Amino acid sequence: SCFCRDDLYTVKLGSWTTDEVEKRFFGTIDTEGRRAVEIFGDYAGYSDEVYETVRALPQYMDAQRFRTPRGLDHLESLTDLRDHNRTLLIMQRAFQYHTTMWMEGVWEVARARQSPTKFIVTDEPVTFFNRRIYPRECTYPRPVELNLVGTRTIFPLSLDACLIITHT
Repeated sequence: SCFCRDDLYTVKLGSWTTDEVEKRFFGTIDTEGRRAVEIFGDYAGYSDEVYETVRALPQYMDAQRFRTPRGLDHLESLTDLRDHNRTLLIMQRAFQYHTTMWMEGVWEVARARQSPTKFIVTDEPVTFFNRRIYPRECTYPRPVELNLVGTRTIFPLSLDACLIITHT
């Protein structure tokens, strides 16, 4: 509830509103992505389940990347749109923007099973980090971009597991 914003994915035309973006666009992605997150959170080596879900995880992550107020604000800044309905349309078109680079990156799952300190889940579920980029170089809403070599994508799978993908 800390990071909640009402009607974030609601399309409004006059007094008419719809949440079809949430139901139709995110619905399938969430269902398949949830399963992939569970499988990779318990990753113990290659299996048929990993093979079946490996494509769903980057799609789910990309949806999560744009699914936040910051993600939508970033899309608005990239497109110079100031219309919420158009931004939602662009979000659906930009979906899978990062997936190719993630599939080509180096994947590792970090664990915190035996640590009393767990992974932190924030209002930005997919975080990009590049040690050569200083915070003042990425002002809101523009984040570190994935296209920079060495950028790491950090995606908590659970309190005990975190996926780190390094762009080489």
